[in-house]
This record gives sequence, C-alpha cells and structure tokens, in this order.
Amino acid sequence: MPGGRASEVKPSCDVYILGKLLYWMFSGKRLPREEYREPLYDLTASSKDAVIHFVYELLDRIVTKNPADRFPDASVLASKVEEVIAKLRVNAHVINLKTPQRCTYCGDGWYRVVVDPHQRLSRDRLSDYMRPFGLEPRDGLLLFCCENCGNVQMFQPNLDPDNDIWSGKTR
Repeated sequence: MPGGRASEVKPSCDVYILGKLLYWMFSGKRLPREEYREPLYDLTASSKDAVIHFVYELLDRIVTKNPADRFPDASVLASKVEEVIAKLRVNAHVINLKTPQRCTYCGDGWYRVVVDPHQRLSRDRLSDYMRPFGLEPRDGLLLFCCENCGNVQMFQPNLDPDNDIWSGKTR
C-alpha cells in the first residue's frame, strides 16, 4: 500500500501507531509517514548512544510502508521491546560497523576498526596487528581498538550463521 496505509485495519496498524509514538517519545517531534531514516528525522546521525540505535532496529520493523513487514501485533512488539531492554541492561553493543561503539573498558573512548575481514590486508600487515596478542595472522577476523585506552575487541564474523552480522547493514 502507498504511504504505509493498509487496505484493512489489522493489529499491525496498532504497531505502526505505537512506532510513531515511540519516535515522538525519543525526539519530541511528530514523524510524517515512514521518514525516520531521512536525514531531517534521523536521530542516529547525531547520537552515539546505543539506545537510539536499538530503537531504530525496532522502528525498522514497526514504521514500515508495507504492513506485512511490521511486527504482526502489539504482543510481538512488546516482546521485542523487552529484548532491547535486556540488551541495554548488560550494555550490549549494536552489531553494526556504521554505529559508533563506546569502549567497554575505559568507557571514555570509542572503538575504531583496525582489521576488517572485508579488507584485503597483506600477510605482513595482518601480522603487525595480530602478533602483539600472541596470535598468528589469519583471515576473517574483525579487530577493534579503543582510541583512548587501547583496549581491543576481536570477533570472528564467519561464525555468524547468516554470514552478514558484521556486513555494515542494520539487522
């Protein structure tokens, strides 16, 4: 349906309205249609706070043009909100390379990608990054380093069953 309008009223319509209310609660602004990712309305552009990025993961399934892409009803939405709350309680990170990540050690710095498995690094260059950690260079690792304290986080994206968890796309 054009512009997010459904041909018949279903529980997913309630989900849509709750999404617009959620956006208003975080921004204080009304949201015209599904434009929350447009530059004028995108709250993630000016915020490094993980909360807003998790909210946007919800909005991606709530305020969509196609009603079939929305959570089917408010009970499913409520369970997804509970999942986000659980992530926030443990200071989870948004798994997205485009989202700034605060250091889990010092809390002041931000991680930057040092080794990205999508980059093609020479064996010597990869070795420069890996050997200080007592590791032999091997492909497929994702390495972050805090710009403030030097804390390092390392991931093996190839262990993701969907193979796109670290692709840079929002889940």
